[in-house]
Amino acid sequence: MNKKILETLEKIEKEQNIKILYACESGSRAWNMNTSFSDCDVRFIYKREMNRYLQLIEGKNTLEYSINDNEEYVGWDIKKALQLLLKSNPTLLEWIHSPIIYHSHPSFRKEIRKLSKLSFSPVSVLHHYLSMAKRNHQSLFETNKSKTKLYLNVIKPIACCMWIVNHREFPEIGKKWIFEECSNDHLVLTEIDRLIHCKKNDQHDFRSEILDLYIHSSIENLDQVKKEFQALKTILHDPFNEFFIKSIQE
Repeated sequence: MNKKILETLEKIEKEQNIKILYACESGSRAWNMNTSFSDCDVRFIYKREMNRYLQLIEGKNTLEYSINDNEEYVGWDIKKALQLLLKSNPTLLEWIHSPIIYHSHPSFRKEIRKLSKLSFSPVSVLHHYLSMAKRNHQSLFETNKSKTKLYLNVIKPIACCMWIVNHREFPEIGKKWIFEECSNDHLVLTEIDRLIHCKKNDQHDFRSEILDLYIHSSIENLDQVKKEFQALKTILHDPFNEFFIKSIQE
């Protein structure tokens, strides 16, 4: 599969006349919850020729490819990516913390992760994941779709919230210990393990009164914790500008 993905990325480079600096997995595979039927959700950061960044109208800064029903490729221009990184964009943070890397320009991931620590805003990222948990919690009781996936769509953002509250940093996506941050209650952790097992084995009809109670109380508690977080810090732009210039010149 990796060979096929790399071939597709090379094809995109040639068709679009770009250079891909970084490519990763962002879907269930990144969370280590994939089945044999899971899609490949490939995300990448790219650069164009340097003179494109000197034009008044820079053109598209996003590329999207659907190779088939099981492969999706989405890429962001390096300038867009760094602008979003300054805002501590959770989607981009998930990309650069993915455990599955298909391609990375020498030192690119290390340097952009270093920048992410400078701009990381616990309050804004916490707000993002808490809002996601609330929306998905509502959907859990309003749809007849797979309960397993819907439960996970609530538990994952709650786990991210708990990690941010406890560590004041972005979590390492796909690591099992993220879920250990959710609770000290053995029953809750056992139910989360059972949920992940159901997802990996393509079992759709998951239900848990224990997790129902846990989710409700966690969202209420996080709403209170969020109020205690400090406002956004001042971010120095120079390191981001320097990294941008370096990236497009190489």
